[in-house]
Amino acid sequence: MKYSKLMLKSLVIAVSIALTGCNEHNGHLHVHSTNTGGKLGGSGAEGTPPIPLPKPELPLPVEPAPVDPAPAPIEPPPPAPIEPPPPAPIEPPPPAPIEPPPPAPVEPPPPVPVEPPPPAPVEPPPPAPVEPPPPAPVEPPPPAPIEPPPPAPIEPPPPAPVEPPPPVPIEPPPPAPIEPSPSVPTLPMPSDDPSKFDSSELAEKVSLSKNQYGGDNQQANRLNLKDARDQGLDGSGVKVGIVDLPVHIQHPALPENTVDLGEFGTHHSPQNTHTHGDIVALVTAGKDVNGRVLGIASNANLHVAGASYIIPGLIDGNAALKALHALNEKGVKIVNNSYGSNYADYQQDYIDYANEYLNSNNTADKKRSYIGQVTSLVQDNMLFIWAAGNSGENQPNIDPLLPLIEPELQKGWIAVAGVNWDNNINEHSNRCGDAKEWCMAAYWQVDMANLEAQPGDDINSLPLSAAAGTSIAAPQVTGAAVLVKQKYPWMTNDNLRTTLLTTATDLGAKGVDSVYGWGLLNIGKAVNGPAQFAFGNFSANVTDGQYIFSNDISGKGGLIKNGSGTLILQGQHTYQGETWINSGMLALDGSNQSEAHIVHNGTYQVKGSTGTVNNAGTFISRDATINGNFTQTADATFQTNLGNKTTINGTANLAGRLYFDALQSGFVPETGTKVEVINAQQRNGEFDKTELSANILLDGKTVYDGHNVNFDITRIPARTAVFANHLLTHSAADQAIQSAADAVDKTFTHLDSLQMSELQDTQKQDLVEGAVSIQNVQSAQSLKRSLYSLSGAVYSNANVVNTLAMGKLNNDFMSSVQNTSDRVEAIVKFSHSKNRWNPSGIKGKQNTNSGILGASKNFGNGLSGAIAYTFQNSSWNEPDASADIKSNGLMIGSFYAPDAWKGAFLSGSLGYNRFSNDVNHQIWLGEKVEQSGAKVKGNLWQLAVNGGKPFNLNRLTLTPQLGMRYDYLQQNSFTEDGAHGFGLHARKLDKGIIAGTANLLTQYRFDINDTLYSIFGSVGVEHDFQDRDYATRGGFAGMHSNEKAGRWSSAKTRWNAAVGSNIQIGRNINAGIQYQYENGSHWHSNSAKANLNIRF
Repeated sequence: MKYSKLMLKSLVIAVSIALTGCNEHNGHLHVHSTNTGGKLGGSGAEGTPPIPLPKPELPLPVEPAPVDPAPAPIEPPPPAPIEPPPPAPIEPPPPAPIEPPPPAPVEPPPPVPVEPPPPAPVEPPPPAPVEPPPPAPVEPPPPAPIEPPPPAPIEPPPPAPVEPPPPVPIEPPPPAPIEPSPSVPTLPMPSDDPSKFDSSELAEKVSLSKNQYGGDNQQANRLNLKDARDQGLDGSGVKVGIVDLPVHIQHPALPENTVDLGEFGTHHSPQNTHTHGDIVALVTAGKDVNGRVLGIASNANLHVAGASYIIPGLIDGNAALKALHALNEKGVKIVNNSYGSNYADYQQDYIDYANEYLNSNNTADKKRSYIGQVTSLVQDNMLFIWAAGNSGENQPNIDPLLPLIEPELQKGWIAVAGVNWDNNINEHSNRCGDAKEWCMAAYWQVDMANLEAQPGDDINSLPLSAAAGTSIAAPQVTGAAVLVKQKYPWMTNDNLRTTLLTTATDLGAKGVDSVYGWGLLNIGKAVNGPAQFAFGNFSANVTDGQYIFSNDISGKGGLIKNGSGTLILQGQHTYQGETWINSGMLALDGSNQSEAHIVHNGTYQVKGSTGTVNNAGTFISRDATINGNFTQTADATFQTNLGNKTTINGTANLAGRLYFDALQSGFVPETGTKVEVINAQQRNGEFDKTELSANILLDGKTVYDGHNVNFDITRIPARTAVFANHLLTHSAADQAIQSAADAVDKTFTHLDSLQMSELQDTQKQDLVEGAVSIQNVQSAQSLKRSLYSLSGAVYSNANVVNTLAMGKLNNDFMSSVQNTSDRVEAIVKFSHSKNRWNPSGIKGKQNTNSGILGASKNFGNGLSGAIAYTFQNSSWNEPDASADIKSNGLMIGSFYAPDAWKGAFLSGSLGYNRFSNDVNHQIWLGEKVEQSGAKVKGNLWQLAVNGGKPFNLNRLTLTPQLGMRYDYLQQNSFTEDGAHGFGLHARKLDKGIIAGTANLLTQYRFDINDTLYSIFGSVGVEHDFQDRDYATRGGFAGMHSNEKAGRWSSAKTRWNAAVGSNIQIGRNINAGIQYQYENGSHWHSNSAKANLNIRF
């Protein structure tokens, strides 16, 4: 079976692990260790590439055993594609490298062989890195390989020209280079000279981003990694896979969430000591060390899968394929593959892959073929990143070339070559060759956390390690793909490869070339979206959320926007294809020459200029310029702001709906105003209907004037809008809403009367801006919210709750004035209360802590006097506003109960408190919210009298009481800041309120073991004889007037009940606790109190 045969071959694919090669003594990867602050390889010269090593004597690789690895050119001398029979790379099936292909090396001079390319082809001699390549670097005499007949090209035939017909002719006989398989007359073969189509011009030199890390971070800076890290991109939440030799997932520099899928190839015992897999993992997602930024995606969700061959240090192609399927099942869609077989040495394998896939007997066999399986994975959205190989050839390894056979692979295929720090290709790196359209470059050698670190080690205390090869370059691109995926989680493999390739920095020959492909990886640019739509249409399925492409986009392709999310294009775009918005929103903030088609569920918003627009959905103009025609269907919508003008440099074909979503700028006077909507070179038709979202305070009609469309706007008074939209619902907020509506109308009328010169005043301009926002209110509920916030009711409400709380404090003081002993009695009382004021349609709450510290004295003949310091801290909260009230004061009081009155008594008090009210206030101007507030100061005077008579029934005492209190509040004037002059302005306020009280106190005394106890309860009522109306007058900060601020109507009558107990501790100390509940219309309060009286 073809599949089995090829797979068997691939077992031995001497998968040249793309590091520098294998150590000629033990086959281990070679790495340099340096101190964390040192230079690569410990060299003092920064950026000096490692000393090239001779071509490695591959460790038992690829060549099964015998079969003469000579170039066996299937074609006698000339056409002979010099097929070094080595085992076919990267093919899953079992070992047993059955080497059929080497068509009986009927080839005398085995030139090519000089290179036991077995394993590790991907990394021959890269700099010092991992594998001292054996001498005769790159491939001395056998240049013939890559070049069938006249191999002389690539390398002057050193030894014996092993090429009989060495006529320099690029490829004389077999035009399609070497096709030994008669069944496939036209296989897509790599060319002998992939550079012949490269530009003769050189790429322009591009400087690095100015956003650089400090310290020894040139490695990260050359990739512009900081631009990505500054956006918070570290790979979080993105799965990335590595198929390689086993990875030691407990390495302290790898992400803690690393997942090991296990070994899919040969389990070696003792455990595999090769570190190639560790190196690739650390480059992809290793942690930073001592300020050195190392791994690209350090917090990625890393998934690793082993694919070891029976010979340690090599990759088993069959196992690799199994690993890829396993990763796919785990949802891993980005996979690094730093292994492969050199095309020049294993050309026959490439041919066999092609034949197996293209000449399958049926669809099932085709899908089971190697190319069929990886194509299926690509179609399932997997992105493969491949190391180009380390043989210094002009073509990359076989796997990077497979899209030549199946172009569908290009959507999920990236090959990576290696460059030195000077951005020149490393001499040992394979070039991009004919894979240039899906190839790019990254750095050949990098530092990473110490490879020998063990679990629990502090990686910051260990020297760094360094490694080199295209195996190292590939995971840099893999890590970048992870960051792009994190930024744009909806991107497909096709989106990712387009973004990574087109944002690369051009190197070498101008444009895409056979050495560097698209150029050097530029991570900072890649995370800002694609720079070209180079591979046809870019399909962006933005499922939700909002994302921005900030690179200028060119290319021959177009853009297809799907999904309910929003994609924003910033910059200047010149891509040539069409733009289709099928669903969700595409927003342009810049310029775009593409012709746009808006489908029924799509929205295209333009702030800048765009090409022709065909609208069957929603087109939103933000001062848009259309360089072309505009055509709208009958069921589509043209949406804009009142004040935005759309310029159409072509014909406007109008139909459907015109919708104004806001008033952009310009105050609308009572007499109305006209605004331009569309200015076209020619107009056909009219809109079928016009709608205005801001039709609460504005109205108008559309007017067609020649080729132009205008709109005449008129203003609706705020008070009229309140009644028209039924905003008064018999709630406590009604008065505030009406007051604010009157103040708004008066302000608007005043602005109408101002001359143009007066409107140039900065303060007036600010007020006009606020007025425009109010006029732009979008709904009746938004108007209600705005008017209430403009009323400033919070100041009045805070005064209500504060004066009532101070009244309770006064009552507590008066209950402690009486002193029947001959000693001075200290008074200590604390109280905590929670008040809830919930009138219909609105809610507020207050928390209060208060206290009394004083003393009383008995003056004889039933007369007592007391004095005390009082304090009260209250917090009041209501919708969009809060107040922090602090009061401090002094109270004096007396109690008189002469014997002649037979127990009846009369008491009185006078209190003074200085308060400070710190208000934070959100003011809604239409749909915009502004922060405002003020610190208000004032005084509160309280005068109270109270009388009653106790009635004793054994140990039970009943005491009815009647009283009256006068609360007099003085509040200083104040002005709120901010809110474009629509903050509250308040004049000085003086307000007196008389309240009457009636209470019945019940007390029961008893003693236990000579300790006197009492329990008591009370019921009472307090009634205000006037409204507690503390609303100020003064209008707005930017426009003073006599309009009244807002307030809530408070409960005039409040009932209360209390229970408590006291205990006599010795002769001189009395302590007690009390709970009180108060209730009124939409008002209730809970208070807990504690008191302590000490006689001296």
